[in-house]
Amino acid sequence: MTIILGGRRGPSRLHEHRAATLGTMATLTSHVLALDALPDGSVPDVLRLRPSIGSLFVGDAKATESPQNAATFDRLSRYGGHLAIWLQSGRSGVFALAVPDTNAYAWLRTLRNVCQRASLGTWVRGHVDVLETGTAIVWESFSSTSPAFSSESAGRSRGSSRLRRTASWREERR
Repeated sequence: MTIILGGRRGPSRLHEHRAATLGTMATLTSHVLALDALPDGSVPDVLRLRPSIGSLFVGDAKATESPQNAATFDRLSRYGGHLAIWLQSGRSGVFALAVPDTNAYAWLRTLRNVCQRASLGTWVRGHVDVLETGTAIVWESFSSTSPAFSSESAGRSRGSSRLRRTASWREERR
């Protein structure tokens, strides 16, 4: 459900709650440095870095979209493509979705397909964790040593392969 605020559409409370849950997951896994956007300007609901090991957390909350929605799949594929490029540089990452628990396994298939599309066929196991009634987290983590993604199939992003954020990249190396 989308709420209209003063003539503007905004995310529903449920969507915001799920996004906050992903933010908590990111924090609990030490992904504490918030990033502004991916190189193409797209902004997942949660985009954070774990500076100590260079791990990227990409999280997206779903309240009204379905796992079969083509536009959603394309957007998630763009996120996966950027994560693929990140992983190809020897870093690690997490891709997580906060979704309705009633169709969590359909979202798991979507996450697997997104990751497989970006990885030239590498199968992704994926995880489903029901956190509370109504919400599940569908996720996968990737290390720099796992054959998770391939940047060739992910497509090249426009502009820099680095993610944009407010602080300088030098802080990441400290």
